[in-house]
Amino acid sequence: MPISSLIRNLGIFSLFGGLLMIVTQIWFLVNPEAFTAEYLDHFAFVLILLGMIGIYIAQFDKLGVPGFITFILMIASMSLWLGAKWFITFAINDIDKANPELLENGLETVGMGFTISLYSLFLFIFIFGILLAVKGTLPRIPAYLIILCPLVDFVPYGSNISQMVAGVAFTWLGYALWKGKQGEVSSG
Repeated sequence: MPISSLIRNLGIFSLFGGLLMIVTQIWFLVNPEAFTAEYLDHFAFVLILLGMIGIYIAQFDKLGVPGFITFILMIASMSLWLGAKWFITFAINDIDKANPELLENGLETVGMGFTISLYSLFLFIFIFGILLAVKGTLPRIPAYLIILCPLVDFVPYGSNISQMVAGVAFTWLGYALWKGKQGEVSSG
């Protein structure tokens, strides 16, 4: 498979992951306890994780060593955060039913691990967004949206809004990869 086909296929993951992320965040605003939406949200992040590989490969020569280091740390941070998110989503309810005292007195490190992985993801996705905006060859507006994502997370309803903004950015970047527009630097 030629590298251009690989990049286009990874763009499809980003495109659908971004769309799914937008849908799940709207779903959460309507029903914050929706278990199916939680599962689909995880799946959206996995698709975006795969799409991020294509986003990087399409521009690796322009992003240089700082881009490579940031990309590796961003992928690692997202993987760790998804693991923590998965545990909190799917294990905490069972632990609470089986041993409620454990949640109150025994899982302090889980919260710390979640926080560390989330804030490291914020940091590296912010830096990666800056690199995409400054050195990248894909459309710049989605790169600016990626820069905004970690910042928006700190306002009321920020997590939902941040993930919708990320969904738009990764849908846009995925579409650009799929259409083969990684050689054009544009404002949109």
